[in-house]
Amino acid sequence: DIKQSKTEKFLIKRLYKTNEDEVNEFEGSFKFPDYTKYTKKDMRFQQNYKYEPAAQFPGGKKALIKYIDDNLKYPKKALKAGIQGLVIVSFVIDATGTIGNIRVNKAVDFELDNAAIDMVKKMPRWEPALNAQGKGTPASYVLPVNFILN
Repeated sequence: DIKQSKTEKFLIKRLYKTNEDEVNEFEGSFKFPDYTKYTKKDMRFQQNYKYEPAAQFPGGKKALIKYIDDNLKYPKKALKAGIQGLVIVSFVIDATGTIGNIRVNKAVDFELDNAAIDMVKKMPRWEPALNAQGKGTPASYVLPVNFILN
């Protein structure tokens, strides 16, 4: 059995908002706190929490997939050489929805990488991510672009 000092009991009581009986039961074994004992201040915080929506392509994910299908061009040199693979591109959507800071995270071939970058550069303005106050905020996005030969 592990004996706890008064300081340890005090800290357990403060951290887990427990009463003296529960602190005594705590000796020698770990006991998860009772999360139903939140204070009114804690409950107000939970009620005031707002969901912050992420940046989104106009029309959602289905529209993004359709855009990629319609606008991604397979480079002729890569097609002739039989090069295929997954290019992972990342970019930042700023507070107005404009795309910038385009980077290739996983390269396959120079031609395929440039084709993916060109497709991202031509994308329309996105719906920006919103912060808790409802204002646009910059957000990063990672887009896998798969080049497959049939």
